[in-house]
Amino acid sequence: MLVSGSGDKTARIWDMNVGNCLFHLMIEESGGADSSPVDAGVTSVCVSPDGSLLAAGSLDTVVRLWDTSNGQLLDKLKGHKDSVYSVAFSPDGKFLVSGSLDKTLKLWDLATLNREGNPPFNGLVKKEDPANSAASSLPNPPAIERGENGEKITSDRGFDSSRPSTTCTTTLIGHKDYVLSVAVSPDGEWIMSGSKDRGVQFWDPKTAMPQFMLQGHKNSVISIAVSESGGLLATGSGDWHARIWSYERIAKK
Repeated sequence: MLVSGSGDKTARIWDMNVGNCLFHLMIEESGGADSSPVDAGVTSVCVSPDGSLLAAGSLDTVVRLWDTSNGQLLDKLKGHKDSVYSVAFSPDGKFLVSGSLDKTLKLWDLATLNREGNPPFNGLVKKEDPANSAASSLPNPPAIERGENGEKITSDRGFDSSRPSTTCTTTLIGHKDYVLSVAVSPDGEWIMSGSKDRGVQFWDPKTAMPQFMLQGHKNSVISIAVSESGGLLATGSGDWHARIWSYERIAKK
C-alpha cells in the first residue's frame, strides 16, 4: 500500500501490487482555526504501523484520520493555529505527532480515537448514474462515488463534528519558526522536528521538553527520516544539502 497527498485537497490510497488507486479521499469541508473557509491542500501523509490508519496534515490547520480499509473518515484533529506540514505515527501506533507553521508540535492520543467513524449510510452514491445509486440514511451524507478507474471516492462532507474527538495530550513549544518536518525514533524515545529556524530539535515525549538541537543547515529543514534500527537520522534542507547524523552517542538525561 502507498499513500499520497496533494494540493488538490485529496489523499489517495494505492494498491502497489497492481498500481491501482483504491481510495480517493476528498476534503470538502475545510475550515481554519476561525472556521472560515481556507485552502485545504494536503501537505503530508503517513500510515500507522499496523496499516489501518492514514493521517493527513492540511493547510487548513486540521489533521484528518482515515480508515485505510474502507476510506472512511474517522476523525478531524483540531488544535493547531496554522497549517500542518508534517505528521508521523509512533512505532507502537499509540500516538501521532503533528508539526505546524504555528511553530509547535502536538501529540495526539490514539487510544481515544473513535474507530466507528461516521454514522452508517446505505449504498454507494455515483453521480449521473441512477442505476448504481442508493438512498442514504443521512440527510447530508458523505459522498461516495466511483472514479473512472473504479476507485472509491469518499469525502469528509457530513462528518459529525460533535462526536468525541481524539485527545491532544501535549503541545511541544520551542522552535523559533515554522515546524516543517517531524519523525519518531524506532524505540519511541525521541521525537525529532525540523524547522525553518534551521535546527533539528530532539524532544522527550514523556516530559514534552526539548533535549538538544542539531545545527548545521543554512536553510529550513524540510525533511527528516530515521533509520529503521535507530541511531542515524537523515535531514534535507533548502540549503541544497542532505545530512546524516548519529545520535547514539548522546545519552538522554
